[in-house]
Amino acid sequence: MEVAAYPIVYIDCGQARLYGELVQHMEERQTCWLRPLSLRQGSPTVDAFQFVDLSNGPDIICADDVIQPVLDTDWLTVLANLSTVKTDCDYPRANQYLREFLECLLN
Repeated sequence: MEVAAYPIVYIDCGQARLYGELVQHMEERQTCWLRPLSLRQGSPTVDAFQFVDLSNGPDIICADDVIQPVLDTDWLTVLANLSTVKTDCDYPRANQYLREFLECLLN
């Protein structure tokens, strides 16, 4: 039995961090196909982080030089916080969060 493994990665931009599954790395184009899972916003020095579940949102293509691997302990913290998120993030709302994050990344 072959099991497909999609590594969890993140992208930082300002005080936000996007976590996602790396679906495919296209080396010749220096891009990655990423399936967003969660967006962490805020600063630990000011307040607690806010986590947004983006699993119902669109996939994105991004440059491979902005992607970093996630440590297991960091991802377990994200999963624990996502389990406490009470509101579902539908496709349009997830798309809005992603659009804002990607605009930050491009600036």
